[in-house]
Amino acid sequence: MKRELMERILKELHEGNKLESILKACYQEEIPLSFDCFQEKVIEKLGIDQESYETGKPSQKLRAYTIALEEEFLRQRSKEVEKGEMIDEDLQKLEKYCQEHEVFAMAAVQIGIPKRIIYLKNTTLENVEEEGYDEHRVLINPVILKREGLTKYWEACASCLDYTGLVARPYRIVVEYQTISGEKQKETFEGFESTVLSHEYDHLNGILHPDVALELKWMDKEERKAFREIHGYEILWKEGDYEKLLEQVKA
Repeated sequence: MKRELMERILKELHEGNKLESILKACYQEEIPLSFDCFQEKVIEKLGIDQESYETGKPSQKLRAYTIALEEEFLRQRSKEVEKGEMIDEDLQKLEKYCQEHEVFAMAAVQIGIPKRIIYLKNTTLENVEEEGYDEHRVLINPVILKREGLTKYWEACASCLDYTGLVARPYRIVVEYQTISGEKQKETFEGFESTVLSHEYDHLNGILHPDVALELKWMDKEERKAFREIHGYEILWKEGDYEKLLEQVKA
């Protein structure tokens, strides 16, 4: 289904309309499908959890929340993990989801846990095709202290359907965070790892990559893979104030 059509369906869903009424009222002529086929395609394309959709209640299924029905949830500011707070179960869920899905990283809020936790699975483009590769890195209560340089990459997201956005990120960030054992760390992330972490950090503040994209396209997984082979990760500047460089790019 094309982006324009999916955006119309998203709008209808956000207004509280059900798929059957959406099909009958707006799209019966445009989409010559039975309701069952239509529902199956939309649920798959929008990443909707069918149990949640049918019952109106959250299911216990481990999944990524998406902007189809959970945009308001995704746009909240995640809460800091308190000292001594038990988060073992949260970390297990986050790790399990990342191990079972093709993602670079994941913020806890994306699987329904609005806490300031980020799991880094792969922060290097070289290991994208390596099966089972997992950095097993967890950052708790991360704070970006400094941003330098500027890069561009066509980002996608498990929570944002097939939206693929050209996003400008800092080449280098200095981050303070806590480890699982509660120790404070200060670390510098450079290159693609800065892009990955900056994307997830935005999630903790309720920001989605389409919000900050310089350009936005609608591409499925295979289309995006082919597109990225031509339009890859780009380093514009390694030094300089990120905010000022960003203004230059936007101008």
